[in-house]
Amino acid sequence: MKTTPAGHIRHILELVPELVRYIVGRPWVLVRFNRKKLFTCDTPVALIRDPEQDDGLGGVGLMTAWGISVPLTREVGLLLSDPMALVEEAAERITPDELLDDVINGKYDHEQVGSTKMAQLFNSHTIANARKWVFHHPDDADLVPDELPAPRDREVDSEVISGK
Repeated sequence: MKTTPAGHIRHILELVPELVRYIVGRPWVLVRFNRKKLFTCDTPVALIRDPEQDDGLGGVGLMTAWGISVPLTREVGLLLSDPMALVEEAAERITPDELLDDVINGKYDHEQVGSTKMAQLFNSHTIANARKWVFHHPDDADLVPDELPAPRDREVDSEVISGK
């Protein structure tokens, strides 16, 4: 794929209205950790594959992600969860449009206490999604795994051509 920097920006602006529904159309869960701590990184918004569909072969995107994790502080994370569970649950009670309105209006948003498993979910995806840097509080240095992925110098392989 070849594009100019201006063409890339134009493409992003065209996609935003289409992609925003995959963000606001998810229940948001604010996870508060009392004992476990979270890392962050230079690219902290991570897409989480559906654990039941993870054969390692397919890609994951905003539409197909089981969840989207965002570490907000070392003690608070935001999980934009899978809306499909709601679709199946609500199918007999309300229409898909009513369900979408409920989700967008925050009816299914909630807070929950973080667990060890949830901290591992956030931290493993934060580490895997980092390009070059993982950040942590000095008191949490012992939580960083001994082996980290190699730094990445790009998100997507493509060729950008200079242009006016």
